[in-house]
Amino acid sequence: MLLARATWPMVSRHAVGDRGARDFLRARADLVVPVPCDGAGSPADVDTPADLAAL
Repeated sequence: MLLARATWPMVSRHAVGDRGARDFLRARADLVVPVPCDGAGSPADVDTPADLAAL
């Protein structure tokens, strides 16, 4: 995910714990631009060393 610098203050208010920017992205779907990333790597969500070890 790439976030424009102008959105950082808004995102930081929503990004709490493991929810990240999820709530912000859902609330501001008008700002979301899908970008195809076929073959760009693993879609695994890695937040902790334990997550990485589980891959």
